[in-house]
Amino acid sequence: MARDVSELSPEDLQKVQNALRALMSELSSRKAVGGGTGSIPDEDIVLQSLAHPERGDVLISVIREPNGRLQIFLSNRRDQDNPFAVMDQAMLRDFPGRRPLSGRGQLKEGEYALFLITAQDRDLLRTSKNDAVEGYSARFQLHSNPAFAPKQADDLKFKPLAQCDLDEKWQIYKKAWPGDDRPAMIEQELLSFPITVARYKQAQKSEMIALPPEKYKERIGQLIRDVYPGGIRMSLRRDFPDEHRQRLQQVRTLLSGLAQTIAGKIFPQNPKDLNRHLDELVDFLKDIVENDPELSHFT
Repeated sequence: MARDVSELSPEDLQKVQNALRALMSELSSRKAVGGGTGSIPDEDIVLQSLAHPERGDVLISVIREPNGRLQIFLSNRRDQDNPFAVMDQAMLRDFPGRRPLSGRGQLKEGEYALFLITAQDRDLLRTSKNDAVEGYSARFQLHSNPAFAPKQADDLKFKPLAQCDLDEKWQIYKKAWPGDDRPAMIEQELLSFPITVARYKQAQKSEMIALPPEKYKERIGQLIRDVYPGGIRMSLRRDFPDEHRQRLQQVRTLLSGLAQTIAGKIFPQNPKDLNRHLDELVDFLKDIVENDPELSHFT
């Protein structure tokens, strides 16, 4: 999994912000020119996404080279497998295979432009996935320039996750703004729980199970069926009742342990509706263990 934007150092964040703001300025100037020397559709899409992320954002990937230089890539909304590279004049000589998106092969000092990536770039993006920093442009706080300030921007929408307290994280999770990658990380932190499970005919292993409000019943049901499939359950109950009882007990032990783990995350300082959800999870699991001894609701 790629690293979060909050893991960038202040210096690196500033470098990325400066590059993207310079790119926005250049694209905005080209758009204003119009005609044959104006911007092209893909540049317009990038500019609108950077200037107004609330309308549809673009994913930004930042990769640090061994020499410390940062490479910046922007997702291509029309071709997700081929993001654009962001380069200035100093990088042109080092990446001759990257073709300028606009056809302009020359840049002035301080200018940035979009370039089509090469096969080597695609390999770099694939092999550096775990080391790259990824986030949508809203996370990079580009809008200190009033010319590009999104209308009625919510501060939480652009606040780095590392600076958010628990209440703010829960609000971000519930809002789930389009293009915001933070809810997945918040779900992993607040609504994912460790289990040790042996699925049917598989070795026992430790993993995490995410139980968000809208999906927890489905996921717990699937977990039960994975451990003790309905068809196997019917067969063993009929022909091998001792083994059947043993497997039922394994499921009950798993669910009881999960309920205990979840209960251990209920704290007075939690947001009230987060605790309500955790309580609901515990009650759901206990109800299965206590009132559905044959798992009849999970065939």
